[in-house]
Amino acid sequence: MTFTAIFLTAILMPAAEPSVAQTATHVSLGMNSCTASACHGGSVAATGKKREWNSSYTVWATKDPHADAYAVLFGDRSQRIVARLVFPEKVDPQKTPKEYRSFLEKRCATCHATIGEGRPSSDGFAEDGVSCASCHGVAGDWLGDNHAGRRAGQMKVTQQLASRAKVCVVCHVGSPAHDGEPAREVNHDLIAAGHPRLNFEFSAYLNSLPTHWDLEKDRNRVRQPDGVKKAQANFAAEVWLTGQFVAANAALELLDARAKADGGADKEHTWPEFSEISCYSCHHELRPQSYRQKLFQRETPANRRLPIGSLVWGTWYFPMPRHALLSQQPAEVSNEDSWHQLELAMSAIHPDSKKVLSLTGALRPKLTPPANPLQTVARLAKSLPALRGDWDEIAQWYLATTAWHQALREEHLDNQKNGDPVKTSEREAAVRESQSTLEKIRGQLESPLEFDPTGETFQDAVKLLLQQLAKLEG
Repeated sequence: MTFTAIFLTAILMPAAEPSVAQTATHVSLGMNSCTASACHGGSVAATGKKREWNSSYTVWATKDPHADAYAVLFGDRSQRIVARLVFPEKVDPQKTPKEYRSFLEKRCATCHATIGEGRPSSDGFAEDGVSCASCHGVAGDWLGDNHAGRRAGQMKVTQQLASRAKVCVVCHVGSPAHDGEPAREVNHDLIAAGHPRLNFEFSAYLNSLPTHWDLEKDRNRVRQPDGVKKAQANFAAEVWLTGQFVAANAALELLDARAKADGGADKEHTWPEFSEISCYSCHHELRPQSYRQKLFQRETPANRRLPIGSLVWGTWYFPMPRHALLSQQPAEVSNEDSWHQLELAMSAIHPDSKKVLSLTGALRPKLTPPANPLQTVARLAKSLPALRGDWDEIAQWYLATTAWHQALREEHLDNQKNGDPVKTSEREAAVRESQSTLEKIRGQLESPLEFDPTGETFQDAVKLLLQQLAKLEG
């Protein structure tokens, strides 16, 4: 399993309503408008602390995978995907450029390039890949009148984590068409043709990016709930929890759009859509007495005896938010009933679209993150037995536990400055030991087809990790 970073962000401020004059300049000027050395094209070495914005283009162009997002569409893998979908044989984009680019613009460029805002990709900006305007909005007003676009609210606000995550999920989870923007999704057809499944997880992606923003300011901006002395120690937990709930809401929004397509009136989506279902419901070896068979026999809060052989829905985006809400308010039985009823509805060969829409309508308003992220990730890290236990859920548990470990490590580093040398040494050893155990667990998650959560090796590693984290926490 590889957590690849493909997200671009920076720190911007919201502002007031645009005037008519400001609106007139609300256009994209392309990547070159950002690259002056006094603006965002400065040298990384010369930028200095607190001026990360000055070298943000340089960092993007040299280190960020978003810069190659359009170019990758002309590689061998992409050509094979296109050939499987629309051509009888592999197509060379040099020999059939018109047909090839036409397909890219329709199915791929909405996420792989900076298009939209009323512009076709053929304006030449597509080659910029996922550039500044994709994540921050167009820069016409920014340059036209003393940064008026920032004041006019015409650029996207990414300083708050929730707003930032919402920018990411449009492509990395998918979204229906809205506000003049096209629909974006990776459906089962694309996956079957060779496109990677979308397994977005905000904190893992963000951690993997080359930063071009003030990380210290980012850390100090997070919530500081009661009982958390240092906001920075809460940062990793805040990022993880925010991403979980934003992604879950985006996944339900896309599910709504797909359910509304039942009957064929909506040509942008299909119903039912197999990418909603866990891949490993179908794609696994048929072994007698496999752990997958045992999963259907376990009675847990996340699995109230689904019918054996059911298609299992929502295993990537929903286990952690679902369990976080239930563990926070265990008396809310109606919440669990809604989740379970939706899971049952989606496990059918042809789900009842009207019932699905009713249930998602009841659940989406409840997707509000708990108030204390650090406490929430710690509770979830300790609650592995309450999950059903398939690969997706265990992978999400691993990511939650990683966020808890990062938070404890930040707290340790902060206490290290003025702490007891003996206790500091003990905690340093606990940080190293728990990091090593986390890496071993990650290694066991590399192959979903071979993974067995009931295996002795995995169970022993989890037990050891929780003991090490408890020591680090204490």
